[in-house]
Amino acid sequence: VDAQVAIAAITVAVTLIHAPIAVATPARPDDGTSCSATELDPCYRKDQMSLFAAAGQRMVTDYLTQFGVTTDSVPALTFIPSDGNVGSECVDVNGNDKQHDRSFDYCPTDNTVYIGQNALWDSYRQYRAAGPLSGLAHEYGHFLQSVMQVPSPNSATETIRNENQADCFSGAFIGYRDRGEAPGSDDVESVEQYLTATASVDGPGRDHGTAEERVASFTLGYTGGLAACNRFYPATPLVR
Repeated sequence: VDAQVAIAAITVAVTLIHAPIAVATPARPDDGTSCSATELDPCYRKDQMSLFAAAGQRMVTDYLTQFGVTTDSVPALTFIPSDGNVGSECVDVNGNDKQHDRSFDYCPTDNTVYIGQNALWDSYRQYRAAGPLSGLAHEYGHFLQSVMQVPSPNSATETIRNENQADCFSGAFIGYRDRGEAPGSDDVESVEQYLTATASVDGPGRDHGTAEERVASFTLGYTGGLAACNRFYPATPLVR
């Protein structure tokens, strides 16, 4: 991978290990209950997180196809079980190309979303389905940025704007789902808690939005739909 591609890959990757999620005691997910085809929470067990990830991928894919994205171009989803790791074509700031059980990343070089079982389970327990579902949508937002040729960030400030637009995409997706059949009326509160837990602390060198910025970006998409997310890069809109 040449240097420019590696840098671009790093800037769009989102790894939750940099913002650990506090884990609350789940209401039900350990009791052996299984989710139905249309149910999202609180029924998945830890050993069913791959099923939850796959269900989320189907939902986001269905949403993307409304805007002309073909299903065969949507990123592959690689689920990484507890204590596992896989190689990818993206590297982090330390030159590591491994994705692991706490990954929550999109790699544009191999067009793959990497989701770690432990990261997914922790966020599912704490923030119900809507929290990690918005995180999954955020990664597919980075994919759409790539498809629509949104400029790759070359500075911390540009990276924050790029990440905030991905949060806006996740808001548009969750808003679309809420106006349809699922997930439910508590979604916004759950997502806001999730975004606050995974936000960057304001200060030099941050590479994601603060809690206020992330929630505002999500709300913009949730209330205004995907077209509202064009304001981050008016010259290269996500949807026309």
